[in-house]
Amino acid sequence: MADQPTAPQPATTQPVAPAKAPDARAEGAQQAKAPAADKAQPAQQASAQPAEEAKADATAKKKPTAERWIAYAVTLEKQGKLNEALAAYNNALEIEPANIVAIEATAAILLGAKNYQQAVHYFYRALDVSGDNIFALNGLGLCFLKLGRFNDSMDCFSRILEIDPENANALINKGIVFKEQDRTEDAILFFDKVLKKNPDDEYALMSKGNALAQARYFEDAIVCFNRAIEIDPTNALAIYNKGEAFKSLGKIDTGNELIADAVKMNPGIKVEITKKKGNSVFADLKLMLEEFGQNFWPK
Repeated sequence: MADQPTAPQPATTQPVAPAKAPDARAEGAQQAKAPAADKAQPAQQASAQPAEEAKADATAKKKPTAERWIAYAVTLEKQGKLNEALAAYNNALEIEPANIVAIEATAAILLGAKNYQQAVHYFYRALDVSGDNIFALNGLGLCFLKLGRFNDSMDCFSRILEIDPENANALINKGIVFKEQDRTEDAILFFDKVLKKNPDDEYALMSKGNALAQARYFEDAIVCFNRAIEIDPTNALAIYNKGEAFKSLGKIDTGNELIADAVKMNPGIKVEITKKKGNSVFADLKLMLEEFGQNFWPK
């Protein structure tokens, strides 16, 4: 595995530690909004806040503890206020630098925001604090995968499999590393290991379908996508990929109809399109946080 990178410089999604303790109201979109301690909030202002946020806000102002900042950050995350959540987690880490909950949450948000370099820093930090942390190893492997550091990515997933030889996430992600290096036969072996134990694993089915399509076995790929759709008829990504497979078989109209259905089902579908030989394109499944985020993070 490569040497640990140095701590990255703050980016737009990285909060700056506040100069004051968390009982002073922070300013700016990048700072968590903890109110001043021991000051009653006007009734009009309190009523304007969502009830859940007001409750967490009131908790955070009592005493600047890491736990209260984390509770506040979780509330902000649920509301989609990720920059403010990052700032709140950062405040928790200012108080308690080894708080693994805040470290892991920060790393996960940065990974989801595609801020891979900074996410790498926090995943390494989690490993420093908690040793062989499967959550951190998996996230670190995904970051390296997205950064094109395939050997480092493979090392992370291999280490997980040393700890837990049947870890489905690591098996699938290791297969994806092989797929990204055009070693589709090796990739499919890893996907099949998961499917042998759980034939209904959507992530494995989708990944195998993509690998088969990459190897130009389009009909076999469609079988995988069909099974994923049977398991979850709302899987827009599977419908989209099935459409691209049909187009690659020369069935353009059928393919376009399926793609249109996928977009109609999920207008905000976020897929990266990878150009393949013969003008065939497929949604890239290197990182499927939107569709299968729960499968990446072992509980």
